Amino acid sequence: MSLKYPWNIVGLFQGYFKDRPTISQGYFNPGFYLEFIGFLSEVYFLLLYIPATTIAEPEFALERNVFGVNEGPQALISLDNKTFLVYSAIYCGTDDYILGLLALKVGGNPMVKEDWTKSTQPIFTQQPQNNAFGPGHNSFFKSPDGKESWIIYHANSSSNQGCADRRSIRMQKFSFKADGSPDFAVPVATGLQVASPSGES
Repeated sequence: MSLKYPWNIVGLFQGYFKDRPTISQGYFNPGFYLEFIGFLSEVYFLLLYIPATTIAEPEFALERNVFGVNEGPQALISLDNKTFLVYSAIYCGTDDYILGLLALKVGGNPMVKEDWTKSTQPIFTQQPQNNAFGPGHNSFFKSPDGKESWIIYHANSSSNQGCADRRSIRMQKFSFKADGSPDFAVPVATGLQVASPSGES
């Protein structure tokens, strides 16, 4: 579905990334893409000055606990220049809040829904033994020396703490799998000492 006037939709801006020649493959001139969520929890992808396109909606049972949610999309470019969107799913007021993954096919057009593949299973979930409930709504950053990839997200430390001020901000290093997709492993335990990002003084 394409929206002629995306600014008439009640939505929430989530982030952006700048196109690379390796992504565009002749489809677009270099430019910025915006990611945002709509009123009905759809994920939209927008190339500036081009109508927004729905690329994901809550469709799997795991995304529809309480009510359907796809939100907080964040772009991630793998080490081999593959494009992914990591989004949050399931109502954040539950312990089951998760991260899901959308992958753009190599040479694909980001504005075409059919060029995206949604993983049927979550890629980051609660770990009660680590005091991590409802991990989600993430972003990414590189270490100061550019050698490490890190994820930053929020989670609750106990069950049934909901979407409020009980959540804490957490971060951990992650890697990439052989197919280029991110491997976040599991949320690290609270109280565990984690080495600082490499190159940090």
